[in-house]
Amino acid sequence: MPVRFTSPSLGAQSGTALNAGQWQVGFIYRNLHANRFYVGHTFRPDLAPGGGMPVRISVNTLDLNLSYALTSRVSLNLGIPVATGTESRAQGDNLMHTLSATGLGDISLVLTSWLLAPAEHAQSNLSLGFGVKAPTGQSDKVGPFVAPGGTTQQRTIDPSAQLGDGGWGIVLQTDAFRHVAQRASLYASGSYLASPRAHNDGTWVFGSAYGGLRVPIAVPDEYSAHAGVTFAPMPRKSLTMSLGGRIDGVPLHDLVGGGDDSFRRPGYVVYVEPGISLTRSRSAVSPVYSSWTLSVPIAVDQNRESNLLEVAHGQRGGGDFARYLIFLSYSRRFFASR
Repeated sequence: MPVRFTSPSLGAQSGTALNAGQWQVGFIYRNLHANRFYVGHTFRPDLAPGGGMPVRISVNTLDLNLSYALTSRVSLNLGIPVATGTESRAQGDNLMHTLSATGLGDISLVLTSWLLAPAEHAQSNLSLGFGVKAPTGQSDKVGPFVAPGGTTQQRTIDPSAQLGDGGWGIVLQTDAFRHVAQRASLYASGSYLASPRAHNDGTWVFGSAYGGLRVPIAVPDEYSAHAGVTFAPMPRKSLTMSLGGRIDGVPLHDLVGGGDDSFRRPGYVVYVEPGISLTRSRSAVSPVYSSWTLSVPIAVDQNRESNLLEVAHGQRGGGDFARYLIFLSYSRRFFASR
């Protein structure tokens, strides 16, 4: 599953464009804990590795986001994530073992532009973004693995716990909103990460059903999309609530670059995504022009699709999914000096 996206719903923040020369510093924290094993759409804990013992995956990410408005329409955004990922699963001795990685993730730089002048189109607008993601996070960390028979080997830890995917990526983004009532707006946003590199330097080792096959680990494309409605129950208090849908996924085939026959976990998760945002200007308890946002996407459907290797061997692969995600973000704007 796409474990590295750190974008909460943008619904509560749509339309708040930066002024020319203005800076925004933000921190986005995301918590993911997956321990529910699915094959296709079906919850199948009995098919989890290790004879049905649950696999636990936890990823905590803190993303530093720096934005600078080149003009009132065009902004440059730098994302620097720091993460820790852990994976606990039964190994060849039928005991639970935990492997982890902590450090810098994959850094991204994205240029975004509103299609219409924000000052003149405060009721609706559309932005497009284009950028790159650098492979700054380690993607091939290894750890001890106990094989059947008791021997210990060094194997690449699970891709879900790695800090990066090992390849350069092309980032495509969009964000749109439209006011439909005095206090209500519709929003939609999406992001697609295209990865030209076929696979990284890690190696995935299959079980006996595959004859102990060893294959490289893919650098897959990833996507995320949101849509919904925002409502401002107390506009004077700058409080905004949002409710929408969200989908995160990994496609079976990449747009460019191949690597479809390397190891990947294709599939998607559909969420209901409630959120709340509080924006404050000058007050006794809040810094100038600061914003807090909390979003908790709750999974309503998940699908672990079979990859090409599993299809070729007549197998149905599975994967672990989270019941929910937690996003907590804080941002502060610095106005250009006059």
